[in-house]
Amino acid sequence: DEHGSYASIHDKRISEDSPAVLIDSITRIYKGAKFYDERIDEVVEAIRAIETRHLWQFNLELLIFIRDMLGITTPISMAVPTIGRGSEGLVSVLKRYKGITHYLSGTGAKAYMGDCAEFTEAGIEVIWSKHEAVTGDSILSVIFDYENPLEIVMKEHA
Repeated sequence: DEHGSYASIHDKRISEDSPAVLIDSITRIYKGAKFYDERIDEVVEAIRAIETRHLWQFNLELLIFIRDMLGITTPISMAVPTIGRGSEGLVSVLKRYKGITHYLSGTGAKAYMGDCAEFTEAGIEVIWSKHEAVTGDSILSVIFDYENPLEIVMKEHA
């Protein structure tokens, strides 16, 4: 990585062989999963179709692919780069949108968002997602293990 481990996501690059390495990892980790044979070709094709060396763009295209694969129609909005790190950086982006009063976050973000003081000071209430985490791995576990992955993704704590 020519920009160091703490470079902005806008500056991060992936190597030419990164898609192949990702495909190899997916194959090694998920081969044998219940819906692997049924879905792997679509996943591999999507990864191979991405033509970029920018990490942010590669991640965005994967996100859009998974969103579409699950049948999710929520629009995606691109934001300008953050000013600062962690919660401070995120709040710096949210403040540029008029009328933002709430921020929905996954519970895993509690590890780096702390007491959410930056959000409170900006008048933004953090709402923690009620979804039930079913994997400590990735969305691919849900895609390869369950017949209806969206049902699993949308499941909330009882």
